[in-house]
Amino acid sequence: VPLAAGEVVGGDHDPKLEYLLLPAAAVRDGAPLPAHMAFSQRMRVDIPAGAVIRREMVDVPADSALWALRADLDEAFGLR
Repeated sequence: VPLAAGEVVGGDHDPKLEYLLLPAAAVRDGAPLPAHMAFSQRMRVDIPAGAVIRREMVDVPADSALWALRADLDEAFGLR
């Protein structure tokens, strides 16, 4: 199911989402965004059905503990 720009993604049971298990990678533009980091975020662009959501496709929250922790973990584990 496509997601429209401006749409807010739901949680684990959002029927519009399918999940894909991938090796850990840094959260950065061009890389897949972990599902929980997309939840409750507004989509910046239209996302076609079947596309993998990437960081640049969502509004990045300025004051999120989850996003800050993930940035710290990426650095600590040397993810690029």
